Amino acid sequence: MQATQTIPTYQTHSHPLAAQISKLSHKEAAELARTELDQFIALVESLARDEWDRPTMCSKWNVRDILAHQAGAYAAGASFAEFRRQGMG
Repeated sequence: MQATQTIPTYQTHSHPLAAQISKLSHKEAAELARTELDQFIALVESLARDEWDRPTMCSKWNVRDILAHQAGAYAAGASFAEFRRQGMG
């Protein structure tokens, strides 16, 4: 019998329709992106050497693989030429 993975369920709340949510300004979006990147870098820098090879919920990827994938996404977002290069592969 194959084991099944339990995915956490979260209590749902009433949320406004997406169209009713104010759009972010470019400045607000940039500030949020910077905060997210700073937190991501802090997390990466906190990893111990043995944590890089730990498994993740993506059964074929370890922590190093996930971080490499994320780094590639950041590189693609930082340069149109890199975005195009990754999209052509």
